[in-house]
Formats: sequence, C-alpha cells, structure tokens
Amino acid sequence: MKQHKTILIAIFLISVLFRLYFAFQTPYFDYDSYFSLRQIEHIKETNFPIFKDSLSYSGREFIFIPTFHYILAFFSVFIPTTLIAKILPNLFASTLVFIIYLISKRITNNVKISLFASFISTFIPIFLSKTINSISTYSITIPLIFLAIYFFINLKDKKSINYFLLVTFLLTLIHSSAFLLVLGLLFYTAFTRVSKLKQQQSELEVILFSTFLVILLQFLIFREALVMHGLAVIWQNVPPSLLFSYFQKINIIEAILKIGLLPLIFGAYMIYKFTFRERNREIYILIGLATSTFLLLWLRLVQPDICLAIIGITLTLLFACFYKSFLLYLKKTRVSYLVPYISISFFLIFFLTSVFPAFGFSQTSIENSPSQGQVDALLWLRDNSQKHEIILASLKEGYLVNKIAQRKNIIDNNFLLIKNPTKILDEVEVMFTSPYKIDAIKLLTQYGVDYIFFSPQAKIQYKIDEIPYINGEDCFQIVYNESTKIYKNSCKIEVEKHES
Repeated sequence: MKQHKTILIAIFLISVLFRLYFAFQTPYFDYDSYFSLRQIEHIKETNFPIFKDSLSYSGREFIFIPTFHYILAFFSVFIPTTLIAKILPNLFASTLVFIIYLISKRITNNVKISLFASFISTFIPIFLSKTINSISTYSITIPLIFLAIYFFINLKDKKSINYFLLVTFLLTLIHSSAFLLVLGLLFYTAFTRVSKLKQQQSELEVILFSTFLVILLQFLIFREALVMHGLAVIWQNVPPSLLFSYFQKINIIEAILKIGLLPLIFGAYMIYKFTFRERNREIYILIGLATSTFLLLWLRLVQPDICLAIIGITLTLLFACFYKSFLLYLKKTRVSYLVPYISISFFLIFFLTSVFPAFGFSQTSIENSPSQGQVDALLWLRDNSQKHEIILASLKEGYLVNKIAQRKNIIDNNFLLIKNPTKILDEVEVMFTSPYKIDAIKLLTQYGVDYIFFSPQAKIQYKIDEIPYINGEDCFQIVYNESTKIYKNSCKIEVEKHES
C-alpha cells in the first residue's frame, strides 16, 4: 500500500512538472487571463473586485463570481501575482490525479488499474490545453465536480453527505459549472428509474437539495443579467456571429485527439453496455454526468472544450471499469498468459494517442499567448498616452489593453450586461477593414478612438495586412512602428457619441 501511495504522489508530481514546464515557457498567459489578473491585483490592493469598470467597453459593469480571484489574491500577498497565477491553477488541476484514483478504486477495487486511470487523467489533451497557461476557474471547478462525484458514490457514509454538500456549495460559489454536476445527478436518477434500480431516499433528498441550492445561488448572482438578456444569458450574451466559433461541432478525429483513444472507445463501450445490457449504480452516476454534458454539447449550451474535458475525464473512469472486466475475462481463458502483453499494448496506445497529443496541445496553448511585440507596444501606450484616451484593438486583445496599457478599450470577450454587442462587434470590424475613409472615421469619432492598435493578432482576426483607409491620410500618424503598429487618430467628424 505504501508503494501505491508513492506511485500516486509521483504521478501528481509528473502532472505538476509537465504543466509548469510548458507554463513557464512564456512569461505571459492566454488572452482571457488578463481579465483575471486585473481582478486579482485589484483585490490585492483594495480587498474588492472590479464590478464597475471605467476601462472595459470604455465604461461598463461586470457580473461574475470572484471567489477564485480571491483565492489567488490571498496567495499573491506572499508570492508575486504572476508567479502564483502560473503555479496555483496548475496545482489545482493536478489534484485531479488523486480524485480519479479514489473514484476508480471505489468502483473497480483494483489499485493498479486505479493508478493507470490516474495517470491517464494527467494527459487528457483538452483539459491540459485549457488550464496549463490560463487563469481559469476550470482548473479548480473540474476537480471539484469529480470530488463531489466521489462523495456522492459513497453517500451511504453519513459524513460523505456533508462533504458532498460542502463541495457542491463551494463549487456554486466559484463557477456556474455547478449546473453540470446537478444535471448529471438528475440524469443518474432517470437512469436508475428506467433500470428499476432502488434509489436511496437520502440520494433523492441530496440531489433535490443540491439542485435547488445551485439554482437559487446562481439566480441571485446572475439575476440582473437574466432580466437584461433573458435566455441569451445561457450563451453569455455572445453575438450570434461568434456563436459558431465559440460552440463549434466536434468530429470524431478531433474528439480522439482532444480526449484520447482509449478513454473514448472503451469508455463509450461501457456507456452502451450499462445502458442496454447491465445495471450498476456507480457506473450510472458516471454515465449520467457524461450524458448530460454531451447533451449540453450537442445543444451548444456550453463551450465544447469544457464539455470535452469533463467527458474525457468521465470516460477515463469508465475505461478503468472496462479494463478490470476485460482482464478478469482474459484470465479465465486459455490466453491468460497474454495479459502482461495486452497491458503493455494498452500503455503504448495511451502514450501514442494521449501523451503525444498532450504535448502538441500544450505547446499550442503557449503559442497562443500574446507576443513580446504586443506587450511592448501596449507598454508604450501606457507610458505615452493619456489615461482618458480610448484604444481600438481586436476583440481578443481587449483585456490586454485594460491590463497592460491601463487604457479604455472598445470591446472585449465579456458580453454580459452589454447592450447591442453584435452592433459593437460589427462596427469594430468596420473600423479595421473598411475601404471607405468616411465610414471608418465616423465610427472612430462615434467611439472616441484616440489610438488604433494594429497587431499581428488583428491581421489574423480580420484577414488584412494593412488598415485600408489609413494609407496616405495625414490625420493618422504612425507613432509606433514595429511588428505591432500604433496609429494616433486625429480625424474627427461631427457624430453622436456611442453609449455602452
């Protein structure tokens, strides 16, 4: 037993070191993380997050759950913020190793298979790519979802009821993904009823209580957004033109690369087996979570990458169940001597279809961070522009303008409580791509743009090499001319100012 604990700790360390190796290849984070960085630093300085912001959209209100930012802000009192933001989310994400081991051991009662499942969970490509260089709440919420599942599986123990409710409450106070947990448990209840399995009264009470708790807390937090946007709040008020890129359909090849071949094939087989042929309470809990998450993915109600991460982890646990039953079957046959070779084959397949893609996805995640050239240009803006001035940048770079340049932007990825985000998004594109000078200048004046931040990222996003209407215009002075260009705008036309 002591040896198994040592191996489990070694797997955890492998996960942490793998993650930190890639995370520290760049001093920067993914683009969305700069919203979190700004919140963390503000909490550290004032003890409060930014809910009313004068910089985002040149002035707006935020609605979000700041618990995760408070956690990082607390530790950043002792360690520099950027350092803690690199380390702590990866430590949180790596705790999944222990949770997967506990669940797998509970449902297979096999230590070696549980260790293998734990090791597989370390290299689920999509979970790595979304948390390895990001200040993402998913680094803690996904482990919490599966920790809650572990306590729910052990619900016969009265202490587990209290632990489950505590974890669910914490999860709800961190992120709205708590809905995925309760929806999965509701699907589990449906599976048990259809299969005519007897369900404990305590299970029903815990599920109903958790469901009402999550709904109530989320309603209290997001009631203003719900009143303003209605059902569009489900899609975070994302403009329809962006929904396709945010909620893309996933093909089978992409699913294999993002989840891994072994969990996808054999986990899916276990779902089929226990849906139509066999019955098992613990397996139904996992199938309920996988089914509900897949349904949300199919309906495009949750971003695909998050769904795939949860599905991938769930399928890893189901693969552990398959692996146990498969080995037991082989040992009863005349080819039992092949068991060691088959185990080695599984490991090699896992290495080729999970570990290699994990390296690729992790490297891509690092490459998608801001470049040094972008950061240098933003620092120039911070030092050479006035605090009240407004910067036009691409959608993806909005948080960078707020955090690094400390200036007002026109648009960023947070669309909640924003009126007419589609109109703003379309007009930002016009300001970058219009061949007609008058149209562009009208919009620049309407939004009060003082500087145009034209980076390689903007070139990629808007598919242009230069801003068409700027060439030869005296009122657009190029004030920074490196890989990223900055234009000072002095063109004005009498128009009504834009209101967010």
